[in-house]
Amino acid sequence: MKRSAGTKPSRVFIDAPKAREGSVAAEYDSRRDATLAEAGYLTLRFWNNDVTGNLEGVPRIVCEACEARLPSPSHRFTAGPSLSVTGEG
Repeated sequence: MKRSAGTKPSRVFIDAPKAREGSVAAEYDSRRDATLAEAGYLTLRFWNNDVTGNLEGVPRIVCEACEARLPSPSHRFTAGPSLSVTGEG
């Protein structure tokens, strides 16, 4: 895909961790989120029961996050259809 000069790609990191609890896990997630944010990534975290129990909502949230991070329409990629939750162009 060809990008206009001066634009950055959308960067989203999706995390679906096993059940982790406690301050050690929270501290680890916080440090990793900060590191990824410095590199320009947005972290989306979904628990396993969210992924398996919300098969429409989780992909919709991911698509919305990706679309929100795209450059303005005048600077978007020039090839390919937009993402669709339903699998249609």
